[in-house]
Amino acid sequence: QVFLPHHGPQALAAIAIHPDYQFGFGHDLALITLAEPVAGAAPVTLVSGDTVADGQVATLVGFGAAGGTDVSFGLRRSGQAATAACATVPDAAQVCVELAAPLGEPGAETGLCLRDEGAPLFVAQGGAAKLAGVGSGATGAACLPPSESFFADVAADHAWIAAAAGPDLGTSGCGAAPV
Repeated sequence: QVFLPHHGPQALAAIAIHPDYQFGFGHDLALITLAEPVAGAAPVTLVSGDTVADGQVATLVGFGAAGGTDVSFGLRRSGQAATAACATVPDAAQVCVELAAPLGEPGAETGLCLRDEGAPLFVAQGGAAKLAGVGSGATGAACLPPSESFFADVAADHAWIAAAAGPDLGTSGCGAAPV
């Protein structure tokens, strides 16, 4: 099962794991197929073209811990960070951000923390927010600086995502949201 906000737990029909997955080395992606359609769950648009450039402003969203001594989970946190060359992990199929403050700290850059794996990394492209990365992990202790968050690079794995998703990729929505 997977939990979707506003919908609760949803049964899965299938899970596709990237065949080249290796933690810390890229391709940390899996696609799930729900057993039943879910109304009001709009899919995100994927970045197109080349890998995200270093220094691009990115928005992270996660439900993990805030970092340091705050280990509360399950709260939606978001923040912005700039992409950077990966310093501690190979960057062939990854997008990285350097952590300046825990996820969601007002006015500060952002990074992944405990239970943020799978968190989306969005960048602006063509005037819209598009999915550029999927949270894989982070270096550092207690999610505090110095730390580096690394994400599976959606642009680098676009061909696999398109093949695994099939005709569902690029759909505009799944009906009206529940009341």
